[in-house]
Amino acid sequence: MKRSAIVVALALGLMAQGAMAKTLNVVSSFSVLGDIAQQVGGKHVHVDTLVGPDGDPHTFEPSPKDSALLSKADVVVVNGLGLEGWLDRLIK
Repeated sequence: MKRSAIVVALALGLMAQGAMAKTLNVVSSFSVLGDIAQQVGGKHVHVDTLVGPDGDPHTFEPSPKDSALLSKADVVVVNGLGLEGWLDRLIK
């Protein structure tokens, strides 16, 4: 019985290690949020930013490339409160 428990624990540990090794694809609406996501996630995330440091999220016009980035994202980081008014139509 002890041997079975050890084998099961080892197998579960190996499966968990594989799941944790996946890099998350994160898309942020603008650069400040992208920087925060990168600092928090470190080597475990790949961050793409829709609106660069010189852009304005209020007047941003998304492209098909932006829509493709969002469709592949595991996590989307946004400010909310109407700042990214263009985001709803990209997510649909």
